[in-house]
Amino acid sequence: MANVRVRLILNEGRHGAPLSKLGKIAEQLERFLKSLASDSQIDTKPGEWVAANFTNSSVAYDAEFLGEVNAGAAQHFSRGLEALADYDPDGEGLNGMVSNATALEYSRIGALIDPDEHIGLG
Repeated sequence: MANVRVRLILNEGRHGAPLSKLGKIAEQLERFLKSLASDSQIDTKPGEWVAANFTNSSVAYDAEFLGEVNAGAAQHFSRGLEALADYDPDGEGLNGMVSNATALEYSRIGALIDPDEHIGLG
C-alpha cells in the first residue's frame, strides 16, 4: 500500500499565523484533499486526514491520509495535485486529471490568504 501525504507551508518567513485564519485554511484544505482523493478513487472517512510532522517555522506540516491507498490511486492523487499547482489556464487545462469541483476547492484556499502571502503545497 502507498501513503498519501501533502506538505503545507503557510506564512513562510513570518511570525506564526492567526488562529482564526489557520482554522479556516485547515478546514478548506481538508475539503480540497477529500475532493482530490475522491477524484483519485480513494475512499475517505471523517478523521482520516491528520496534520503531522510540524516543523519550527511559521506554519508547516504534513497532511497525511491514514487510510489504505493502492499505488495507482496514490499516483493519480499526486498527478492531480501537480496539475493544479502548475495550472496554466492558457495551456492544456486540467485534462480530466481532477474534477471542476476539486479545482474550485483548491482555488478557495487562495481566497483565505492575504494578497502578499502564499501557501506552498507539495
